Formats: sequence, C-alpha cells, structure tokens
Amino acid sequence: MFTMTDPVVTDLTFEAVELKDGNGWYVRLTRPNMLPQHIGDFKAEADAREWIGARSAEWLERYGPSERA
Repeated sequence: MFTMTDPVVTDLTFEAVELKDGNGWYVRLTRPNMLPQHIGDFKAEADAREWIGARSAEWLERYGPSERA
C-alpha cells in the first residue's frame, strides 16, 4: 500500500495536458527514470484535474508508483 507522502510517491507528478490537436485533455504521469505516461481521455481540463484530485491516489494504489497500467 502506498500513500501520497511515501518517498517513492513524492517524486511523481500528475498533470492535466491538452492534446496536440486541441480536441481534449489527458493526465500525464511523470516518474523518475521512466517515460511519461498518458492516462485517460477527457473532454475538458477541469475533468482531467478532477480525475487527478479524486482518482490519482486510487490509481497509484492499483498500479503502484513504478508500474505501467
């Protein structure tokens, strides 16, 4: 089990990123020594930010801080 304050987790970054074509948003997970990961597809920035606030901890619990989904 991981918490958002564990040392391995504090180096993670979830951020809302607009798609290059401007037709939506996704959440980018950045971790040390790994390629950034695209998580989800959202219609609006607010939806991606809401996912980060409401679901990122659950996502980490399910996949772990160094696993790929």
